[in-house]
Amino acid sequence: MVKVINQSGNRLLNTLNLILNLSRVEANSRNIKLSRFNLNQLIAHSVTLFQSVASQKGLELIVNYSPSLVDIESDNNLVEHIVNELINNAVKYSNSGIVLVSTKIENDSFVIIVVQDNGIGIPKELQGIIFDAFRQASEGWDRTFEGSGLGLTICKKYATLLGGKIAVESEMEKGK
Repeated sequence: MVKVINQSGNRLLNTLNLILNLSRVEANSRNIKLSRFNLNQLIAHSVTLFQSVASQKGLELIVNYSPSLVDIESDNNLVEHIVNELINNAVKYSNSGIVLVSTKIENDSFVIIVVQDNGIGIPKELQGIIFDAFRQASEGWDRTFEGSGLGLTICKKYATLLGGKIAVESEMEKGK
């Protein structure tokens, strides 16, 4: 019972933090703090955080860094939040195979971070809603996966704040 209470408390705390983050962004009170940092190191740290959970599920968590990518100027905390949320979702919605996190540079000025998985996939007709607040591809009482439907909403808002974009490509039973 203690374990269930602890897990429930952690889920509630996470949901409240997500609601607060969303409120800050929507109220335009989220300040961007630009600094130079090594994106590859940030991603390596994020991958380390999820390595244990991925291993427990039989997933292989792989990183493929862009060799020319070293330092970027952005908000370290916002980028880390985005990367963590994307890796968390990839691990959560995958039961086997790999989760690949890769980086590349486009047009010498844009960094692209790609998180691919062999997860359950998202039907084309539902791909548009996963970035809406409190929405998930599987909704209702019989949904199989936990979550508040706020993680990707906040990721999209953070990406927009940083002058970037976030998108999904997915096929059912193939992830991506």
